[in-house]
Amino acid sequence: MKSRRIVSIALTWPVVACGPKAPAQGPEVTAQVELNTANSSPPAAAAAPSVEAPGSPIAPDAIAISVTNPLPVAREHETVSVSAAQVGAVFPYFDLDKTTVVDAAGNPLLSQLIDIDGVEGPEELIFQVDLGPSETKGFKLRPSAREIPAREQFKVYGRFVRERHDDFAWENDRIAHRMYGPELETAAKEPLVSSGIDAWSKRAERLLINEWYQTDNYHDDHGDGADFYSVGKSRGCGGLGAWQNGKLFTSKNFTTSRVLANGPLRLVFELDYAAWSTGGSRVSETKRITLDASSSFNHFESRFKGGTFAAGLGISKHPGSQVHVDATGTRMHTWEPLKSGEAGNLGCAIVLPEGQGAAQQTESDYLLVTEVPKSGVLSYYSGFVWDKAGRVVDEPSWGKAVEGLQARLKAPVQVRLEVLPTARTWALLGADSMATNGAQVDANGAVHINSTELVALASVAAASKAPVYVDHLKRMAAASIQADGMLLGANAPDLSAFALGRALLTLRRTNAGVVDDQRALPAIGAVRARLQTMARTKEGLIGRGSAQPVQVWLDDAATLLPFMAEYAAAYGEVALYDDIAKQVAQIDQRLHSNSGLLVRAWDSAKQQKWANPNTGAATIVWSKALGAYASALADVIELLPATHPQRAAVVASFTRLASAIVKAQDPASGLWWQVTDAPKRDKNYLEAAGSSEFVFALGKAARNGWIDAVKFHAPIDRGFRGAVDVFAALDKQGRLEVKQGSPNIDVAPVLTPDASYVAYVVPSQSNDPDAIAAFTRAAIEAVAMPR
Repeated sequence: MKSRRIVSIALTWPVVACGPKAPAQGPEVTAQVELNTANSSPPAAAAAPSVEAPGSPIAPDAIAISVTNPLPVAREHETVSVSAAQVGAVFPYFDLDKTTVVDAAGNPLLSQLIDIDGVEGPEELIFQVDLGPSETKGFKLRPSAREIPAREQFKVYGRFVRERHDDFAWENDRIAHRMYGPELETAAKEPLVSSGIDAWSKRAERLLINEWYQTDNYHDDHGDGADFYSVGKSRGCGGLGAWQNGKLFTSKNFTTSRVLANGPLRLVFELDYAAWSTGGSRVSETKRITLDASSSFNHFESRFKGGTFAAGLGISKHPGSQVHVDATGTRMHTWEPLKSGEAGNLGCAIVLPEGQGAAQQTESDYLLVTEVPKSGVLSYYSGFVWDKAGRVVDEPSWGKAVEGLQARLKAPVQVRLEVLPTARTWALLGADSMATNGAQVDANGAVHINSTELVALASVAAASKAPVYVDHLKRMAAASIQADGMLLGANAPDLSAFALGRALLTLRRTNAGVVDDQRALPAIGAVRARLQTMARTKEGLIGRGSAQPVQVWLDDAATLLPFMAEYAAAYGEVALYDDIAKQVAQIDQRLHSNSGLLVRAWDSAKQQKWANPNTGAATIVWSKALGAYASALADVIELLPATHPQRAAVVASFTRLASAIVKAQDPASGLWWQVTDAPKRDKNYLEAAGSSEFVFALGKAARNGWIDAVKFHAPIDRGFRGAVDVFAALDKQGRLEVKQGSPNIDVAPVLTPDASYVAYVVPSQSNDPDAIAAFTRAAIEAVAMPR
């Protein structure tokens, strides 16, 4: 992912041209064919969007977030924080301000941006998750406009309450608090000087403080809870003071307040306290309080100026209360009756995440005394529960909850980020892989060139103009022509020469100057001549070859039809367009299955054991072959003239097939199975080449308007995302790896339908050239998809 080439290349997918001009001297078999531009020019393809300006970075499609619970106990409502620094470390151009968090199924989660300093965007993004014991869950940050949360989604709230003697009140869906402001110190009716923390008992999950202040009747329980807790001049539930010579020195009421973040998941605010005596010096305090949704604990961070001292963290000492301090001096909790037990019981706690304290008492408070660090910043947690809220019902349970908080603080969830490339980046990674592979030489010295890789690489080279790809295409084009002037495999019984011929024609059309016409055109002409000698069934379908002249195979058609279309577009041989339309119509009829998909093969003699004795059709729908055919059909339609009388019929064939392909899409992964219509059969697996070809074919058709772009958008999007999630990976060197590709399969004539199935579910392989090429082409089409 750190390849400089990937970051710097500008990808602009151009409008596909109408085909190259006819050369001055075409291949020998077409030298006398007149180019009729009026009738042979294919319709211009729809323009894919201009993607990146030169030199601009390629933004990732998403950033993967892995969240791990290191504890062997469950954690509910755990707040996950992703900092801008973390995001910047994996991809510096990712805009945290314009992101949505989604879960593994793609469902958006409620999240909140935190911007404390108000400078240059948020510092972090938070969301909440439930984690089982030692569980890891995956999430993603996707670039998108953030939705404004609805009022009912807010689970925290806090404000300065001017109408109630300058209170500051705050709450979440479990607890509520208030602290006292300056006006209360001189209030005529009930003056109070205290930096203690009040605890308001609530059983309702909705936010209540505004209601309670509005009615001014919050000391009586009307069904939602009430203020039963008595603070006075004590520390309440979590207040502090300076401990000196066995005495506690406390500040007055806060002087100013400010809210830094206010939901929907986290509240952050600060209270300032004027300097007060600590028994030997004077210090001032700024207290930052953070409360997250569904938590019974606040995080207090007190920043002192004027010196360090021993701080007493306190809980009010009320009649009937019990106090427990653990042996390490890092936590203290109480349990007490409210209103002599009439209002239930309340438990309060203090937990030190660092350092330790010692238990002390005053007349009004239990204290956990600890030294303020030299930094002047003291961090601790304090919170409470009310047994009538039903979450914690007795003191032992409260003690375990407090101990659980301490365990979670010592073992926070582990958050790991990983950049997920965009479709543009995946296309370039695929091109890098294909350019690296080059021509393959076997043990006998024979050169093998994968034509599907050449076609895929041609698209990336045409879009990026990157010299490394253009140079590779030149080498591969030259290597495909043998010393005798024939294309590789031109005299072999297979159809590889047609695939290479098509690849060279595509290169000539999309990447001017890559192909040496002086050498290539005679070779292409020889392949065109061979088309004249191909065996055909009585219905006119092109057969497999001399060895199997009466059999028609879908993957053969995927090779032959694009060659015919490219040749016709280059040289105006209109009869080839007519032949293509005839082949497509016959394939629709002969290889049709009840699902609307096409089986791999058809035996016109109806003699093969794998063939239906009545129809001659095979029983197997093979995604790799069907995907290749769907892609071939999309490529053909792109070149088929708008005025051709059978163009509408060919498009209709594709449309019917597209609908059947989507019906066969696996709902969970968005992908397709090796045996396409048998997802639940033994040993079947999701297959990379066919799935990617389907995404490419559907994407190209949607972009050009041959199928309904709105209707097919979701299946195409799910398909590409599934291909990235399941098949694509980066090795340690940052190179593309495509997993779960099917090897090429040739079914022997003796196989029965059941035996054929077994032959198709052979183990998959990684980095199959066809899978890499198909994945790259799918990525190219995904560039045009709205994200």
